[in-house]
Amino acid sequence: MTDPYYAYINQWKRDSDRRELVLYAHHCIPQICACGAPIRLSTDENGKSYFECKEFEDDGFHIRRGCFNAFGEELEELNEKVAEEAKGRTKMVDEMKKMREDIKLLKELCMEGDEHRCFDAVKERLQEVKEEVAEEARIRKKMEDELKKMLEDIKLLKELCGC
Repeated sequence: MTDPYYAYINQWKRDSDRRELVLYAHHCIPQICACGAPIRLSTDENGKSYFECKEFEDDGFHIRRGCFNAFGEELEELNEKVAEEAKGRTKMVDEMKKMREDIKLLKELCMEGDEHRCFDAVKERLQEVKEEVAEEARIRKKMEDELKKMLEDIKLLKELCGC
């Protein structure tokens, strides 16, 4: 016999998932209707394209979202992500410029005096820079993969909508 607590938690999770579907139902391009049915592309008698629930009825419980509006919101989000990426790259360029200045300063210190102490300092700083560059490369790769996926989604949606 199972504990009733688990049944309660499972029901709570289903309800929470349903609330999230309803909350984001009219944001960007819908993936699934609040009723749980898949979303399909349809056209009305005037030729306007919609993303709508496969079991759509005009009772307020199903999703019907205009393609033009959904694409507009999706493009706005993509533009925001591109702007964030550009800001991140600018920040990375500034950090690299600072690192170059640090390396130049450390080289000058090495030329002036205690080479052993300076060599250790340069070695430590070089290791820090390598770790920072590796982390930035991982982040950039992840963002590039996400951007590729979004571009593929847009291409597919344009094909579906006939845009």
